[in-house]
Amino acid sequence: MKEFLWLPQGRILYTACRPDIHGFSCNYWEMRVNPDTGEPLGGQRPLTQWAGFYMANTGATADGNRLAFPRESKQLDVYVADFDARSLKLTRPRRLTHEEGLNFPTGWSRDGAAVIFGSNRNGRWGIFQQRIDESSAIPIATSLETIPKETPLTPDGKWLFQLSYPKDSPWFLNLLYPSGTGFSPPGQLSRIPVDGGPPETILSDILGVRCTAHQSAFCAVAAKTVDGKALVFTGIDWLKGEEKTLARFETDDPAASYDWDLSPDGSSIVVFKLMSGSIHLIKLPSGQDREINVAGWNGLRSVKRPDKHYC
Repeated sequence: MKEFLWLPQGRILYTACRPDIHGFSCNYWEMRVNPDTGEPLGGQRPLTQWAGFYMANTGATADGNRLAFPRESKQLDVYVADFDARSLKLTRPRRLTHEEGLNFPTGWSRDGAAVIFGSNRNGRWGIFQQRIDESSAIPIATSLETIPKETPLTPDGKWLFQLSYPKDSPWFLNLLYPSGTGFSPPGQLSRIPVDGGPPETILSDILGVRCTAHQSAFCAVAAKTVDGKALVFTGIDWLKGEEKTLARFETDDPAASYDWDLSPDGSSIVVFKLMSGSIHLIKLPSGQDREINVAGWNGLRSVKRPDKHYC
């Protein structure tokens, strides 16, 4: 339910919604109640049978006989552009995906020739791969309950990592339609074969996963301690699931959210508290912590390393 109005004569109007490829399809329903006691008078009945959009900020006339509302729907597409590292300029972005629905990039193939992206084009979430010089995508995994904001490749280029979340998680509905921020809530870490196949769970209660460039063959995950007073960064073997502690970061706010990344060569971890103004650079394997204050900024939301020469 997204909207709720109490109209004259004890009429309650609300919207019932279901997910679709453009966000939600919503319809108005009505229920009558006793204005004095609030007790229902009869059942609920649908007033509309629409599809392909949802409503927000519904208003009604004084007599409750007319409604006013905006119709909303979403269409997300993936674009690619070349990046010149010297001039720091992009070429004009070119649209890669043309199917209806929510499509957003989550990573690159190892050779940088294809974009890996999430999409609900078939009515359920899936992970796809599409070369930047082609017009069609190849499915990697389909019928996923939720979609990760990132799907990093293992250094050997044979597996994708995915974070998934249970339906009863308070994050679940937000993750149906990713916001694009770098922070991820705790979830189950799975690996997916690049050539296609079902996810295989490796670890639980993971905050994120990052991998280095292929020559260093190195991946790391983050997790909060039980008391929430520290983040523990762990190196993992993506085939055997073996773990090795890399560093520990003491947090000043157990309830806060944190984002992080791993340097391309695996020599450092960067971490910061969401909506703060300072970044911590942790050297590996010593654990030495250098704090970097971003002058004039106190609302940092994500941190990402650059990847090859495409954006």
